[in-house]
Amino acid sequence: MRKNGQTTKEELFKRIDEFVKVRNESTRGGGYAEVDPKDVEELYGIFYNIVDLKYGEDADGDTPIDINILDRTRFEPRCGDLPVPYTHKAKTVEEYDEILDRAICNAGSAMDRVSRIMKIRWHEVRRLAEEAAKKAVPK
Repeated sequence: MRKNGQTTKEELFKRIDEFVKVRNESTRGGGYAEVDPKDVEELYGIFYNIVDLKYGEDADGDTPIDINILDRTRFEPRCGDLPVPYTHKAKTVEEYDEILDRAICNAGSAMDRVSRIMKIRWHEVRRLAEEAAKKAVPK
């Protein structure tokens, strides 16, 4: 590592080589390859180091590119992941409208997901209540 804690290119290449050394295969039937949560953390670190090498961090320790990695073996794809531009950078009504449209689209996607979760939950609660009621009936 360099004095400021930044990874060197050589160290990054070693991390990448180590990361891809063992390949996990997805199944032919459509199942995902097994993903270890530690691998996701390491992959995030590799991407972060790439961005840090290119741009560096600001005074708060942030980089200008945000990295989001989603392990689809554990989580569903994100609800509404359209990037929303900074409002204070809009100069025209059209730019403000685009920002609003993107925010509304993301909120709509999130609400659709909440609705699906509530429907599934409702059916599961109802099924459990029916099972409990059957067990409570004396024979």
